[in-house]
Amino acid sequence: MAVKMDVPAKAMVVGAPFTIKVEPAAELKPYIRMLIYGGTGVGKTYLACSACEVEAMSPVLLLDLERGHMTVAGWENLDVLVIPHEAPEPGDQFGMALIERGLLLLQQPDNPYKTVVIDGLTELHYMMMQERLGFVGRNSADWYVPELQDWLHVTNRMRRLLRKLTHSQLHVILTALDQDIEDTVAGGKEVHTKINIAGKLAYEVGAQFDIIGYLRVRILRRPTEIQTNRILQTQPFSRRAAKDRSGRLPVELTDPTMAEIHELVVGQQAEAPAEEVPQEKQQEA
Repeated sequence: MAVKMDVPAKAMVVGAPFTIKVEPAAELKPYIRMLIYGGTGVGKTYLACSACEVEAMSPVLLLDLERGHMTVAGWENLDVLVIPHEAPEPGDQFGMALIERGLLLLQQPDNPYKTVVIDGLTELHYMMMQERLGFVGRNSADWYVPELQDWLHVTNRMRRLLRKLTHSQLHVILTALDQDIEDTVAGGKEVHTKINIAGKLAYEVGAQFDIIGYLRVRILRRPTEIQTNRILQTQPFSRRAAKDRSGRLPVELTDPTMAEIHELVVGQQAEAPAEEVPQEKQQEA
């Protein structure tokens, strides 16, 4: 559906009538826009890259900033672009320039990929800041200490990058480390677990994603065995940041895969009823 709008010339930028596209919500193509965060070694890369096993999400391009691709070595329908901080050879692309080249590839009409995974967001933010400080080229001995304008520059650059990704015609999955932040509340202080990214972005970055999942490992010690499970939390409780705009994911997923998440979020046409947070978890929130 297209709606043609004629407006007075004085209110127009270009000087000619323009057309805006209005689409029925029922006809919008759903995409997975997801951020997975948690501690080191909990399986973030494995979960994100399991999208390559979902026909509707593969092939997958992994932008590897943490050199964690050993986890997915040998997987099919998955290509890896390693992002080094420095040029391996003279003239090689590296850092943000290489990331932007990779994203440019994804915008081409003949782009073969359906999903892009960036592993990880924490390292991406660090890389942006290091390149900013090197570009500014201060002569002081503490040139590596960011100043206010550096934080503003990197924050805005990160916002633009995330907006470009989440507004693309692709499934987008990012990973990040977690961090504990002490917040002042009425009656004292509380420790909240958030995405590990410096500055205001720790609070703002979640707005760019439809799903934020906190991934952790649960270990149950039994008399004869030790049982290990990975738990993906999709609702905010226990003072952990999480959300699910689809309303179709359970509060927690045990040993999740992208196939399961895709089926729950995209595979169902009828909206599933929202799952209530258990009473004990509401008390933890």
